[in-house]
Amino acid sequence: MEIQVREGNVVRRNESKVMVSCLTGILIVLTLTVALWGTGFLLQHAAYGAKATDGNERVLRSATETSQVFEAGTNRSATYRAGDYRPFAIAMSIHGSAKTGRSFAWYTDYNDQAAAPDDAMDSLVEVVEAGLAFDSKTKLRFSGQARVLPVKLDNTQNATFIGHKAIVEGLKPGTDYQYRLGSEGNWSETGSFSTEGEDESEYEFLYMTDSQGGNTNDYRVFANTLREGMKKFPAARFLMMTGDQVDRGDWESQWFDFFGEPQDVLMNLPIQAAVGNHDGPFRQENSFFHHFNYPVGEISNPLPDGATYAFDYGDARIMVLNTMDMGWNTDQRQAFDEQIEWLRKEVAQTDKKWKIVAAHKGIYSLGGHSDEDEIRELRALLFPVFDELGIDMVLQGHDHSYVRTYQMYKDQALKKIEIDEAGRAIDPDGTFYIINNASGTKFYDINNNVLNYYGAVFDQPRKPVFSGIRMTGDSLTIDSYHAGEEEPFDSYTIVRKDIKPDPIVDGASGRDGHGRTILSWSAPDEGEDIRGFRIYEKNGKMGDNKNWSAYLPASPDRKGYVYVLDGLNSDEMYTFVVRTVNKRNNSDGVSIEASSERIAAPGGSLVDDGFNTFGWTYVPGFERPEDYEYTVDGGKRWQPVVANPQAVGDSDYAAGDVRVRVKAEAAGEDQPGLALANRIAFTTNTVHRVYALAGKMMTGEQPHVAVDVRRIADYDGQAYLIVQLMNGNQPELINAVPITKDQMQINQYFNTDKDQYAVKVFVFDSFGGARKGLIHLAEPILLKHN
Repeated sequence: MEIQVREGNVVRRNESKVMVSCLTGILIVLTLTVALWGTGFLLQHAAYGAKATDGNERVLRSATETSQVFEAGTNRSATYRAGDYRPFAIAMSIHGSAKTGRSFAWYTDYNDQAAAPDDAMDSLVEVVEAGLAFDSKTKLRFSGQARVLPVKLDNTQNATFIGHKAIVEGLKPGTDYQYRLGSEGNWSETGSFSTEGEDESEYEFLYMTDSQGGNTNDYRVFANTLREGMKKFPAARFLMMTGDQVDRGDWESQWFDFFGEPQDVLMNLPIQAAVGNHDGPFRQENSFFHHFNYPVGEISNPLPDGATYAFDYGDARIMVLNTMDMGWNTDQRQAFDEQIEWLRKEVAQTDKKWKIVAAHKGIYSLGGHSDEDEIRELRALLFPVFDELGIDMVLQGHDHSYVRTYQMYKDQALKKIEIDEAGRAIDPDGTFYIINNASGTKFYDINNNVLNYYGAVFDQPRKPVFSGIRMTGDSLTIDSYHAGEEEPFDSYTIVRKDIKPDPIVDGASGRDGHGRTILSWSAPDEGEDIRGFRIYEKNGKMGDNKNWSAYLPASPDRKGYVYVLDGLNSDEMYTFVVRTVNKRNNSDGVSIEASSERIAAPGGSLVDDGFNTFGWTYVPGFERPEDYEYTVDGGKRWQPVVANPQAVGDSDYAAGDVRVRVKAEAAGEDQPGLALANRIAFTTNTVHRVYALAGKMMTGEQPHVAVDVRRIADYDGQAYLIVQLMNGNQPELINAVPITKDQMQINQYFNTDKDQYAVKVFVFDSFGGARKGLIHLAEPILLKHN
């Protein structure tokens, strides 16, 4: 616990030692503080958007007139004076698209309602392109919403203000703007911002945390830290704050200092904040909610609303979490669980390369909170989710010390990663986590007693810290500075050259043999290996869970996939989106309209041109070959299936000629199921019987095949024995051996523990190019494990 010993206007902090002579006085102060905090404060207000009238809203007047409240208390504000109806505590943020919009929140005085202007509830924002006057014909005006807010200034004084919010939309990308906000005759100073460019892949932003302070001077330190950050990163597109903006979230005097001291900077810099435990108390609406204008309704049980949100900038998706006040009551647990579902869907939906999470409570830290049970619990809950989602960086706060971790995966430090000549990490696995000390005056010493298996760089300089993050098309760099120093004390760069995987193919929907709706699709034919598929409903129609999403791992031996959806409303139209996932990236999404009118198509169009077969994945409920029929003429004539894969004969078949479907009689219906077609053409095999093949499967400690090759006709060209180890219908290993003699025995060994496998053996005139156009020099053989 931090003890504060006041000497006039000076606050000395002692985090580890308490003077015995002060013990009695300290206990009294602590007792009073706990008692006052426990009383809480019930925030009453009219709804945003409702104009104040002479009725009930006007009655929401503070019982105490506070014309000089800040001079009387511990905090004061240079931007607020009673009776001045100009806006103050102004926060500009990214809301919606950073290319076309911004959001604003601000307060105005309402302590003397009788003297307030008639338009005091107006919430106007005027925007013009940079260099134009506000009387320009091109001026844009936006009207927002307002609420009357009776609030606490501190533990002894109340006041009444109007909280305003407005959203600006429809701007031009890559354009410099200036704005003012307020009402006629009571405008703010002029601020400025630039919208994101259409293809803005290179940019920078600031990251700071824990400006939390007990008096105005503490927030001046924060303001100076922010100004230093802007000098180092003058092109910063926004400020990311990871919580504990203030020390007492229910004391508006501290919020007024938080905004007031750096207001000149914040007029021109969007602020994106995570809620911290000191920014509470946690209820659906609190001062954090009123001071920022972030998206609301992302989860059903927000504490507070607007604390869980996401936004894009460049090729990054930044997702902001609320890590709660860790009382872990029922509401908090429900809200936290909902956030995890929300986070999964956010990642499922994005096609951005970089995925960044910002949250207050640091799950990897080395300060005073690092050995607390709640931090260990949070770590156990969150790191598997971040691993699953391929999060690149987690920006944290709370622990008031500096730590940047190694790349972490499965709660293990990955210390052996590829580093280039510039010291940059190249395509690393896992996620790195950072807490950049504090931006104000409150610091925690490094805890040397905690098991530190994750900290790559850690420090307690007892100076405020700020970090600048630079993004390019293939890199992320974070430079961290001690306030007052010219060079960064820690720098770290990740380079990622990976690309999006190819999207799924053959996406379809229908009914399975049990009456359930299923989605079916095939993995892409080309591109790098994929690790799975992300699925979500585009319009949030999955019952009470609008953030529903699912992840289905990929298997190397599968081409076709089905996903069963039970309990869908037959009267509702659903649109599901499926994306393939490689190491970290999502593919473009493929939409599938859910339907249960007909039996679904099989999945996994698998063409084996060499063996002239067509394979597929069974529709659930129809797992026998005899349940299906196939065609090789585009559907003119259908024949019974006898095997999967089905032999189709050695001929030229264009894409779409070969199809397979569930038979009507197998489904017990009047019409057959939907058909799966070949996407890759079949070509006639040109077989020259130059060699004869024979072979057998050998079991034992290391399974292998022994293949006899004998030349039976004149031939003086190149020849290669091709051996394919088959994992189901997919080749798992392909090897080629040059044939150099008229008669050879070739043994191919396999490192496999599979109980059932098969080996296909070919002889071709070349190896390493496309299959199409190869000349067969022998009839292929298939060897099976018995």
